[in-house]
Amino acid sequence: VSREVVEALSERVRDTDLNTAVAAATGLKLMGPPAAPAVPALIQSLKERNEDGTFAVPGLPEIRANRSSGGALRRAVIEALGNVGPAAKEALPELRKRLDDQGVSGMGNRAFSAKAIWQITGKADESLPVLIAALEKDQSAYAAEILGTMGPDAKSAAPALRKALESEISSTRLHAAVALPKVDAKEELRLSVITEILQDKNLGMRFYACEALWNLTGNPSQVVPTLITMLNEGKQGTVPVSLVIRLLGEIGPPAKAAVPAIKDILIRQPSSVSDAEVQKALSRIER
Repeated sequence: VSREVVEALSERVRDTDLNTAVAAATGLKLMGPPAAPAVPALIQSLKERNEDGTFAVPGLPEIRANRSSGGALRRAVIEALGNVGPAAKEALPELRKRLDDQGVSGMGNRAFSAKAIWQITGKADESLPVLIAALEKDQSAYAAEILGTMGPDAKSAAPALRKALESEISSTRLHAAVALPKVDAKEELRLSVITEILQDKNLGMRFYACEALWNLTGNPSQVVPTLITMLNEGKQGTVPVSLVIRLLGEIGPPAKAAVPAIKDILIRQPSSVSDAEVQKALSRIER
């Protein structure tokens, strides 16, 4: 990644068009450590923007408030700083302020700020209490997922994760089940929790359960039938058809039973997936 690209995106993070700012912050987030030159601009964004995306600092342009886009911008900025890692240590004071965020997106901001602090410092002592509280009080799926990412550093969160297996929120149960063996190698993989979510009313949760099962076990026996059903139902909710087809392609020859459903999508929903995506998946399955 060239410094010129990083600098260009850094300028766009302060754009008055929130969609442009979100796209720029997301681009920096995906770069990881090479985005280090953008750290000052990312810190400035946290300081000068309200949660709704408007500028809080006098003298800056007035823009229309948008809580959804403003929340997405703050989240992307926080994650970008965390993904830079130790080179973003100057952002720690501002990230620590976010640990007390109480706005509409406050819980998510607290969780991702805790993750960013861990990524930058390499220490979990500040982050764990925030994440465990988010899991216990808010049943936060974000917190469960982040604890899993932290692995053994989050071992003390194992009791909270075990309790989260009984959460009423499917995504929290799923992420807790995936996270437990990662934080404590002595914890067994709770496959029953994940397989139960294959029957969830939410199609998105069914897909993510399929993805988790495949990644954890490599066993297509339950995954492929569920994905075929999702294609045949013709509505994927928050999960694009392309993701379902891509996962079937990753599974490869064991997903051969899905070939008719995949080909049928091009007829029934040609705008939902590109011919190239379908052919790529089919080439992997039929090889």
